[in-house]
Amino acid sequence: MASVKEMVETIASLSEVRKRGWSKADLINPDQDWADYILHLPQNPPLQVIEALLKTFDDSIDDGGTQEIVIGYLTVVPRALLLQALTNQMAHLKTHAPSWLEDLETGFIQDADL
Repeated sequence: MASVKEMVETIASLSEVRKRGWSKADLINPDQDWADYILHLPQNPPLQVIEALLKTFDDSIDDGGTQEIVIGYLTVVPRALLLQALTNQMAHLKTHAPSWLEDLETGFIQDADL
């Protein structure tokens, strides 16, 4: 398994490629690579990995529906870990992804057994 640092760096790198868009000249399909990578993350990831995923939410770009795979992944990670990551990334989400924050609040925060 990859180290925490490698996972965080790969998430950031794939996210940046997706944000800039891709063309037929690219040798990879970043949306497919993104989906494949997320699907192979551990179900009990380190906090830093969840935080890196939350940093990929950004209302200023059209993600073409690829962020839904992140939402799906977040449904299987331990709830306490997810809530800690959401707390830690709240400023980013409020600033860069307020519409996603609504979805995350509805799907995860309001349903939490606090």
